[in-house]
Amino acid sequence: MKSLNQVGIRYLKEQKKRTILTIMGIIISVAMITSIGTMMYSMERYEYKSTVERNGYNHGAYVDITNEQYSYLKNNVNFEELAEAKLAGTSFTKDASDKTKRIELMGYEKRYLELRSMLPVEGRLPENKNEVVLERWKANLLGIEIGDKVTLPVGHFKRGNKILQRNEWDENATFHEIIVHDFNLVGIIESNGSSQSYANSRAIVDLAWAEDVNDTGLSTAVFRVKKGLDIIKTTEDVAKELDIDENNIQYNFNLINREQGGIQPTLLVIATFLIGLVCVATVAVIYNSFHISVLERVKQFGIMRSIGTTPRQVRVLVFTEAGILSIISIPFGLAAGYYATKLLFYLLSMGEYSSFQNMQIMTSKEVLGGSAVIALISVYLSALSPALSAGRVSPLNAIFQHRTLKKERNTKSGFLIGKVFGSEGMLAYKNLQRNRKRLVITAFSLSISVIMFIVFSVFSFYALRINDNLFGYSADFAMYTRHGSSQPFTLEEIAKLEAIEGVAEVLPYAYSNFITSIEPDKIMPNIKESFPWVVENGFIYGSIQGYRNEDLHLLREELISGEVDVDKINKELGVFLIYNSEHYDHENRRTTIAPTFDLEVGSIIYLDTENEYVGEDTEIDFDNAIPVKVMGLVEKSSIGYRYPSMGLMGIITTYEVYEQITGDSGFGTVYVNIEEDADYETVVAGLNSVLENKGDAGIQDSIANNRRDRQTVLELSVLIYGFITLISLIGALNIINTISTNLITRTKEFGMLRAVGMTPKGMRKMIRLEAIFSSITGTIFGLIVGNLLGYYLYTLLNDYEGYPWEFPLNANIIAIVATVIIALFAAVAPLKKIASMNIMEILREE
Repeated sequence: MKSLNQVGIRYLKEQKKRTILTIMGIIISVAMITSIGTMMYSMERYEYKSTVERNGYNHGAYVDITNEQYSYLKNNVNFEELAEAKLAGTSFTKDASDKTKRIELMGYEKRYLELRSMLPVEGRLPENKNEVVLERWKANLLGIEIGDKVTLPVGHFKRGNKILQRNEWDENATFHEIIVHDFNLVGIIESNGSSQSYANSRAIVDLAWAEDVNDTGLSTAVFRVKKGLDIIKTTEDVAKELDIDENNIQYNFNLINREQGGIQPTLLVIATFLIGLVCVATVAVIYNSFHISVLERVKQFGIMRSIGTTPRQVRVLVFTEAGILSIISIPFGLAAGYYATKLLFYLLSMGEYSSFQNMQIMTSKEVLGGSAVIALISVYLSALSPALSAGRVSPLNAIFQHRTLKKERNTKSGFLIGKVFGSEGMLAYKNLQRNRKRLVITAFSLSISVIMFIVFSVFSFYALRINDNLFGYSADFAMYTRHGSSQPFTLEEIAKLEAIEGVAEVLPYAYSNFITSIEPDKIMPNIKESFPWVVENGFIYGSIQGYRNEDLHLLREELISGEVDVDKINKELGVFLIYNSEHYDHENRRTTIAPTFDLEVGSIIYLDTENEYVGEDTEIDFDNAIPVKVMGLVEKSSIGYRYPSMGLMGIITTYEVYEQITGDSGFGTVYVNIEEDADYETVVAGLNSVLENKGDAGIQDSIANNRRDRQTVLELSVLIYGFITLISLIGALNIINTISTNLITRTKEFGMLRAVGMTPKGMRKMIRLEAIFSSITGTIFGLIVGNLLGYYLYTLLNDYEGYPWEFPLNANIIAIVATVIIALFAAVAPLKKIASMNIMEILREE
């Protein structure tokens, strides 16, 4: 056995070029597997850390509980951590009639703030009753900094005897003042998007003072359930024991899902699927090296068999060479995969708003060990068929080179191909037909490259599309008034916003609701399944958006059919129908983006804007309903929410038509984007000056998040297209290796053709046509399997966000053209080698 190992080592040393290429192939494959595993592991840990930062390290909270209930919870053995907060009261920034610009003052235990990730980012926590911590946006709105004083009335907004919570709003609510208090601002917490949207902010005060002021006797308890227990069941069981209403339980589902669900199953399946594809590609690439090795040493194996070497020992020799290559390659592949991933994320994190700045690239023994085992299995699978072939070599046939003298199958004449491509084309066709095994091996190897390209193209398309929908349309600032507000934004105020120094773009839109009726056959099946009542009563709930004339051009980027002609729209009372809508698929438990209504350009829709909501007794007033004409279909909205929610109807029109349809004037929402070098303070001051006299308006500052989102999209694109590039390179090398191997192993055959009169030009033509025919065969198989696997991957990705399937036509065209070109290029080197050889030398070659 020792001597066999020495034979294997000696051969690998003699064939340095092929050995190095094989080692490089294994290293690249191991590095890709390791990189996928490392990225998945690191991103999972990063997402867990980000979830804690965004949502806190708590499992949930019991709201509005009594002191007795809190005491019981404090001593309950099911909780590993518990902390309390008490509402001191509610305040406001100007006067009590400004019910939407409230400040919720609460006293917290420090551990509560830690579990909720609410510790100050500037300054410190309050230490006495005269100190307060505010959200950044509220402090900016009040124009105060740490160390400044602020006087606030403290009390409750009530509707009857009910105290309104922070995000509740009622025009008829009254303010019941408890105390007017002077505070020193000692700290700042990060702005909360929900607080800004509702214009109601959080504030931290001293807990002891909150207990003295609070006249409700109620508190909130945040908790963590002990490890090993079912979080939801334990929380509900304790609530039943204490008679806590289920509506008073809040869950941190993001953290719970990560702690008790581990790696998301869909993410794990996707990663396994991609790693599996890389493994198949690895087997296809490395197989050629072992296959050539066996073919070149047939005579050697025959001599070994003739002196007593058993078939098993020959197979062991091939596997030994595979083992040696693995021992050399796998450690380098593991290190290359880990450090390449580390370097890539380091480069991506250099951007100011990079989402990877705080991401730590980590791996685990499971990832490294799994990558090594997968790579080892892939290498041995690559060597399996060549090893079996080597073990079956007949000593006499091998020594006298009789392996090529077997009777081959009859082939079809290829008459039509001969007519089109000449005798060289017919020979190329017959060569493929008479050795089906060689054709299958070549076609399979070529198809792997096509399959990888198609699948990863589908992955990139839907990953980026889902990413786009997750972020949606996000402006630097969003200014809101409540639906039905008596103080919407006017065109004059829009002009003031555009005049603010540093403002790059202002996009306002008006918004209202309607109901309409659609014929059942015009409703898509998915909507009928999700909303059967739509078919039963025929009513559709919808929303209408009004854009300024100068902003309507944005719809051209989303246009599916029709045209954007402002004059025609205003003249014919035209609207654009949003083709897709978003609704929740209860059966599959996911959000789905899908077509809603089968309406065409020119269709008429009757809108009843008097009835905004559909109920059992709803009736459309067709006498007063307004007929509008569908001027075009758009993929999604260009401003604001991308798709109508609940799978219902969304239409867009000009502001002029919007006024005619609804009778409303003014804009409910305004998006503002600023220039990169704009002065933040100047812009904020200008925006606040417009909001100054609007009691029910709010503003959301999303500059940092918006730029971070844009950076994330760029980073994700770099990762995905970088991976596709690497896959394409491996695929190209695979095609070149396969074609060149096929030709190099047939030099005696080509020499015989030259000997019977085939010219060098005819030889070149025949080989090129053979490469084209092989590539077409492999491409057809690759396209079929690649699109099927691509569709399967699409179904996995749709667990995150549902989208209609779109056939990857561009990827298919690129795959076809690229495979043929690379196959022709692969034949160049073997052709030169064959052309440079003497015919007699080729025929004498052993």
